[in-house]
Amino acid sequence: GEEGYRTYQYALEDEEWDIIIFQRGAEELKVNVPWSDMQTSCLQQMIEYTRNNCDYEPTILFADGLANPVGYGDYQTRESQNEQTRHIIETAQVMRSKFGIDVIPVGVALQNARNTVLHNYGYNNGLENHDLASDTQQLDAGLGYYVTGATLFEYIIKPLFGLSIINH
Repeated sequence: GEEGYRTYQYALEDEEWDIIIFQRGAEELKVNVPWSDMQTSCLQQMIEYTRNNCDYEPTILFADGLANPVGYGDYQTRESQNEQTRHIIETAQVMRSKFGIDVIPVGVALQNARNTVLHNYGYNNGLENHDLASDTQQLDAGLGYYVTGATLFEYIIKPLFGLSIINH
């Protein structure tokens, strides 16, 4: 490929990854798009491609995503946030039942934080509520990143090394 661009195959061959994490795009999360047959098929192909093209055995995970902040589009109430949380949980169930992979609960952690006073913090780009998002699709560079990092640490590092950020 062009200088600076690499393929997925190159990435698989260049490093022996311990963990490979897949995630849906922000656009699909933005409107709570259910898993289509095409998306399911594409993800299945990516998982199979990964398993068939590695001469090592990485753990394959899925990171659930950021739901829309309150005040964005049709998401004007906390009940709409609960609906999005249900969608995130349904995605986790799809990952386990159809693909046999586990889910890093980043989206659930963010939704839980949004149901506390933490939703008032961060840059909100003119939205009524900050909700840990900078532009309705991207995490806020402060608490949004922190909650995500803490979730990844607890999910990946804690089981491997017995370290936790909780109470430290």
